[in-house]
Amino acid sequence: LQTLRLTVDAPEQGLRADLTFDGRSAAIEEAHFFERVGMRTFFDYTRLTQFGAWTGWVEVDGVRHEVTPDEFWGSRDRSWGIRPVGEQPAPLAPASAPQFFWLWAPVNFPSCSTHFDVNERGDGKRWHETGTLAPVGGEGAMMRSVDWRVQWRPGTRFADHFEYDLIDWDGSVHTVRLTPKYEFHMRGIGYGHPEFGH
Repeated sequence: LQTLRLTVDAPEQGLRADLTFDGRSAAIEEAHFFERVGMRTFFDYTRLTQFGAWTGWVEVDGVRHEVTPDEFWGSRDRSWGIRPVGEQPAPLAPASAPQFFWLWAPVNFPSCSTHFDVNERGDGKRWHETGTLAPVGGEGAMMRSVDWRVQWRPGTRFADHFEYDLIDWDGSVHTVRLTPKYEFHMRGIGYGHPEFGH
């Protein structure tokens, strides 16, 4: 779980690439996800997250863009188990998907990476959380718990800033404050798409 190579050769879309992901930290196994809707299991899965840097190139419509590890950091994740994506099990009694709030933030910094994840039901009760502090080149240290805060810009649905706390086992708190650089309206990331869903 250190190196992953991705190649793309799609001339009909004007896209080619040869990229290599190298881990900046060991892969982190998040806390197990488990949630039911009535008697039906909705989530029962495990996920790993890993921080890394990219090397290689991407070519769009004949223009090549170099990708260097000092400039292009990221994360990758892999999950396995029961989730409401992909091939679904045989129909059972009808059950609607629960309303829930999900924040998932793997973030790279020069000397370390942090992972913050929280799931809360529609009534605000938390049913899952993960917090990790991962030094570059080292193993991630799992935190005891996490917390979060958002400050909205008055009269908008845009955040002025967002803070999350990674609370260590000795009670010390590592706080990260994120300030937006851009604003955009997200229209989904593949979940539930009728043709390009997972």
